[in-house]
Amino acid sequence: MFGKFADVWKPSAGAASSARSVIAQKWAVPATSMATIGGANSGAIELKEDGTFSVDLALSTTEAQNLAAGNFGIYTYAGSGTVYAPFETFTPIAFASSTDVIVEVPAWVDNPTGSFGWAFEGTSPASLGTAVQNGANFTASGTLTNIVVTDTRAGGTTPYTWSISGQVGNFASSTGGSFSSDLLGWKPKLVTAGQTVTAGTEVASTRLGGTGLGASRVLASSTAAANATVGADLSLVIPGTTPAGDYTAKLTITALQ
Repeated sequence: MFGKFADVWKPSAGAASSARSVIAQKWAVPATSMATIGGANSGAIELKEDGTFSVDLALSTTEAQNLAAGNFGIYTYAGSGTVYAPFETFTPIAFASSTDVIVEVPAWVDNPTGSFGWAFEGTSPASLGTAVQNGANFTASGTLTNIVVTDTRAGGTTPYTWSISGQVGNFASSTGGSFSSDLLGWKPKLVTAGQTVTAGTEVASTRLGGTGLGASRVLASSTAAANATVGADLSLVIPGTTPAGDYTAKLTITALQ
């Protein structure tokens, strides 16, 4: 991103978000995740396997930003609230004078207010109970504990979009058994939501010809600031040869806003 940040701005140093005045921003993610955050139109750029990326940013400032304390430059750091010091970089930018004077007077807009956040309604994200034999497979079903999205952002000129995605790691038991996370699928659903909120596409188990939840899949997204409660019906289909045991897997929820 391009912005004017305070001298102490890094999340790893405990700096508040108010220390980072963002003017232009893009999200660098692997190619397989670009669609998850809305593609190039929503600011996604490809993070290549070697860790590099290339991006064009439109640089502009306001008088208030020019007068504010801090340093103009290109900044990088981990997104979505993640704190990871090695990703935190600062490249200063110096501006040359110009003989042209260009001024744009936009429509008056109040300063943005509000915040974005999400949380599970309960303490246990999901339970699939006991699998039952079904032909050559074992099957189990359950529900994802509802996720409550609270989005009170307003004002400013930025489109306040958001996206909630989920990904599951491989299942393992204490007795040494395991099976792939791709065998788990879900059908996202909107419990309560406004017109701007859309449920993600249904994802079936690879045992049923689907793609499963081994990679990040969209649970719900919104094209504007909006509160919502979202969930999903879960369906697991595993081979009948799977060893008996109690299996668990790690569920990772990612929120982009």
